[in-house]
Amino acid sequence: MRPACGILLLSFACGQAPVAGPLPEAAGPRSHAGGASTLPGVALGDEQLDARAFAAEASFLFPEEARALGHALLRAEFARREGARLGLDVDSREVDAALAASRAALEAGAPGGDLQSWAESRYGRSWAQVEEGIRARLEDNQRFQLCARAWSLQQGRVKLRGLATLDRELAEAWVRRVRNGASAAALVESSLDPGPRGDGTLPWLPARLPIFEPAADWPQELSPGQVLGPLRLPDERVWRVFVVLELAEPVQTAPPRATLLEALAEEPVGPLEERAWFAAMTARYNAREGLPAFETPVQSFVRPRLR
Repeated sequence: MRPACGILLLSFACGQAPVAGPLPEAAGPRSHAGGASTLPGVALGDEQLDARAFAAEASFLFPEEARALGHALLRAEFARREGARLGLDVDSREVDAALAASRAALEAGAPGGDLQSWAESRYGRSWAQVEEGIRARLEDNQRFQLCARAWSLQQGRVKLRGLATLDRELAEAWVRRVRNGASAAALVESSLDPGPRGDGTLPWLPARLPIFEPAADWPQELSPGQVLGPLRLPDERVWRVFVVLELAEPVQTAPPRATLLEALAEEPVGPLEERAWFAAMTARYNAREGLPAFETPVQSFVRPRLR
């Protein structure tokens, strides 16, 4: 996913929220007698910060960011397991190209193009360490994209035109009008979300989208011209109406990596496809997500003990 693979990472690396580079091996997380890990980057004498205390404080002060980080870590682990199951791994040449694009973008924004000084100022780490952290996240992102798209292809896919509004009554009126022969394309100008192409059409999506509520209103079988809705995502107030434009049959075996990468370069995994894949993986691996922690341990600093 040529530079596209690095765009997501750069939004973090250049933004306000830091992306931690890897620690030297000797300074990695350690365990103490209670079984909890410690974070050696913060110390009090010979005691180190309990990782549970850090997670609890971060969850309390920054709950949305903490949830997002937990989601990202789960997504990366899902992709590692799915990659092993499907025999899909990252293309190192693509990662190298994305890393070079990331490096060039960071050099353009760093004072004097000095990445070593930038890395030390931002992370307290060398550029070599930060670069390895960037590579790891690029690899995670590419592996996720490969696995999510392979899963979508195996589900069968659907091309939709969507309409969006905060007014449920308007959404219900759209459903009636389109079912009575009105053109959904003509209604897009009154939609809150005209879609990436401006005409309401969405990228190819998995044919089953149980991420919408009420889930029972998403049919088991779809057909061109079918009108779906009103539906909404659990965390949104927006009501959506969809019209089925086209269907693609499921594939039995995931395409090879090169084919997937070529398709992803044209059309990366989007938010709805990601949500559908994540929901399926949550069920497959019996996972759950939420705040990483909340209750602060009695002691925030403990003496580490190597196992």
